[in-house]
Amino acid sequence: MLESVYSLVGKIAAASENVIAVTGPAWDHPSAVDQKDIERYIGEFDEAEDAWRTNEEKLSFQMSYYSNGDKSIGQAWQNVRHAVDVYRECASDWHDKAGRFREERLKREKENLPELNTWPWFNVNDICAVQREALTKRMADLGEKLESNRTYVWRGWENPEELRKVLLK
Repeated sequence: MLESVYSLVGKIAAASENVIAVTGPAWDHPSAVDQKDIERYIGEFDEAEDAWRTNEEKLSFQMSYYSNGDKSIGQAWQNVRHAVDVYRECASDWHDKAGRFREERLKREKENLPELNTWPWFNVNDICAVQREALTKRMADLGEKLESNRTYVWRGWENPEELRKVLLK
């Protein structure tokens, strides 16, 4: 289950990073190969969003089921879900907004009109960085909660009191 969570969240995080990256000025005049990469990144983002929407409820059930009643795990998972949604929405919104601006900028360039100066210069690494960092932190928090709740079969065998606690859980 944990592998599924990390895989799914990692997939949507990477896809979000890619759709943000292709909005940078280096992609303004893409070659045919670059254009294929852009289309692939957008397709991967759409696939990651679909996979997220399809699996997040199932993963919520699994988190609840395997948490041994520890409500902090459920809360940590809800925090991850929220962070994923905020980050992917930020990436999608940015890609759409930057795409509209790029179209207008390139149209003006083609028609020899004055450049648009209303769009601030940006570093694509800064776009949605706060949301990405929040997602990373929420995943770390979930990992800590799951690790502290994990029961190992071999733990407590040398100490009858510890073994009793595990068995009575």
